[in-house]
Amino acid sequence: MDPGTRIFGVGCIAFDTRKPDGTPRMPHMPRKRLSVRHLAVLEWQARTELREGMAMAHEDFLRRS
Repeated sequence: MDPGTRIFGVGCIAFDTRKPDGTPRMPHMPRKRLSVRHLAVLEWQARTELREGMAMAHEDFLRRS
């Protein structure tokens, strides 16, 4: 999903790359990495596409609130 993509007709997801992602850049702390490379080696694949999963999570949130 591209940054700024409208979802659910409500708003956008936008990332400000000028701001930290929450993990301090310290030598003793591992960095967060969003990679599924290790899962691909195990031949694992997601059963749900990102957009569909976001819609399911949103529907569940609305149902529970």
